[in-house]
Amino acid sequence: MPKVFLHLLPLRRRRLHVLQFTALRNSLGIMTGVPDHPRILYIHGRVSSKTTPKLQHLSTRYHTHCVEYTPEQAQDYGWVVRQQAQAIRDFQPDVVVGSSYGGSVAITLCQRGYDALTAKSGDDGGKRAARVLVAGRRNSVLESDKNAELVGWVGPTILLAQAHVRKFGALDDAHREANVWWPAEVPADMFHGTKDDVIPVEDTKLLAHSLKSKIKLRIKSPVMGFIEFKELPGEEHRLESLASGDQLFQAVARVTERWEHGRSLIPEPVSP
Repeated sequence: MPKVFLHLLPLRRRRLHVLQFTALRNSLGIMTGVPDHPRILYIHGRVSSKTTPKLQHLSTRYHTHCVEYTPEQAQDYGWVVRQQAQAIRDFQPDVVVGSSYGGSVAITLCQRGYDALTAKSGDDGGKRAARVLVAGRRNSVLESDKNAELVGWVGPTILLAQAHVRKFGALDDAHREANVWWPAEVPADMFHGTKDDVIPVEDTKLLAHSLKSKIKLRIKSPVMGFIEFKELPGEEHRLESLASGDQLFQAVARVTERWEHGRSLIPEPVSP
């Protein structure tokens, strides 16, 4: 069978090849990296909790986990990031869902994990990369050393009215560029309501177009549909329509399916 270089094909033909490959794989019963029952870690918003209807809705279909924090604790952003890093280490999710402030925490953890895995060999990245958890992969360093602190996590993510751009977007250009971005090879569905008067929908549009890649040999992942921005007409900050129906379920299916292709582009964590 001749090799097909997807990134050299027109968009419509790329998608056709992906669909044909998936259909052939399924018909042959080939094992894939897509989990049958994804484990979902939910990071709630600053003034929310594990009782949020969106999490309750996800829990009707998936094994979910949520570690709560209070609005007072949320004043220490670094503390919440460390708390959720520990939650990721303990739960080892297949998908992370971050809402509002929790979306910013999810972005920070993914950025840190991606930066560590793609750091140059001469950097301090070796030791840091060894403490990154990649969805669907075991990490022998974290398994053998229970005291080792998780640096970051890389895997399928769903962002709901994320507040990351609001937190870092007001900085000067250099700091904003350093903080407002998403890894191009990591699948993400980003939802935002057009009537959100807490976080403007333009923030998520900006994030969806602020993609970074440090991997030289890669498929043009945005063209392949790794990142998807979904604008919800008439929805406010709470995105109440996602607490029923199939939209969130479909998002979980999309990001886990894309991760089957994207995961091969992510370097393996190695022992320092």
